[in-house]
Formats: sequence, C-alpha cells, structure tokens
Amino acid sequence: MTKRSSIVAASKQAERDVAELFKGRRLHAGEWEGRPGDVDILAGRYIIQVKHRTAVPNYIVEGLKQIQESAAAYAKHNETKVPLLVIKTKPGGGRTSRTFVVIEVADWVEHIEPALVLSDAPLFMEEYPDV
Repeated sequence: MTKRSSIVAASKQAERDVAELFKGRRLHAGEWEGRPGDVDILAGRYIIQVKHRTAVPNYIVEGLKQIQESAAAYAKHNETKVPLLVIKTKPGGGRTSRTFVVIEVADWVEHIEPALVLSDAPLFMEEYPDV
C-alpha cells in the first residue's frame, strides 16, 4: 500500500466513524456530484464534511482545554455548562470576518446528542432532487 492510498484509506475510515457517531450515511465518491459544495455524510438534519488531519493548530487544542477545565469546575457545583470555543477571524485583504464554533465530539455527545432528536429526514439524496 502506498503512502497516498493509506492516507485515503484512513480518511475514508474517519468518515465511516463519524457517520456511525451521527447515525448517518457516508456518501460514496460521486454521489454528491453536480450539487453545490461537498458533503461526506448525511445524518438527519446535518450534512457533514470530515477533515482527517494529523493535528490541529495548538491554539485550538489549548482553547478547548481551557474551556473544558472551566466546564468541569462548574460541574463540581452541579451546574452543567457546554464548553464551546469560538474563533473569530480578522477582516482584511478583501476578506470579511468569519466566526466559527468548535466543540469536541465527546462534549457534543455528552451535552447535545442525548437531547437531540434526529429527524426522520431521508438519508438518500434521491429524495432531495432539488439539492
């Protein structure tokens, strides 16, 4: 197996793992073709794009660690807080500012997924001809 094929295999496995976690369906190559954007997984009301990387920038890891420690401190006093990291980009060079919310999957499953009722939305794109 070449290095490239092992990277592709690992990325596909990451997509399968995320699809299982979200009770969704991984789309196969070409299934989204002809539609805007790129979707790896259909899961109820969610469309998911998976990026499999060796690491993420340290400021993201540290920011999540800090907010998770704060949430744990609240938990000691029987208060539930959902740890979110918000990243806001700086505008400039013709770019507008963008804001992103980051949550670790373990926190998502603990705080959001149990309360989330996945809709009966179809898992197959044929049922969405206009998308």
